[in-house]
Amino acid sequence: MEDVTRKEIADCLDELADQQQWNPELWQRCYDLIGAHHDNELLGYIHDDLVHYSGEFKSVNLLGFRVKPDQYQMENYRQEFRGIASALREYLSLNEAKKKYLA
Repeated sequence: MEDVTRKEIADCLDELADQQQWNPELWQRCYDLIGAHHDNELLGYIHDDLVHYSGEFKSVNLLGFRVKPDQYQMENYRQEFRGIASALREYLSLNEAKKKYLA
């Protein structure tokens, strides 16, 4: 992966982590960038979490009402997105990233 692309994906993940509410355009941009480079082990790892993250904002309760994700759930995603972004910038492997950022 080129350095420009690596930086763009890392910046996108950091920006997504900073969001306080659902931002479908930003999420789609991150999803498309990560999907285009899913052969990278870090991006393959984060892809499923990115999908689950979007689902948190589309969840409904038994009565069919949308349910907002709680702050604890979002903080876990934020930490993971930031960790992967940092690992991308540092050219870490998935194992190194798990030890340093995702423990």
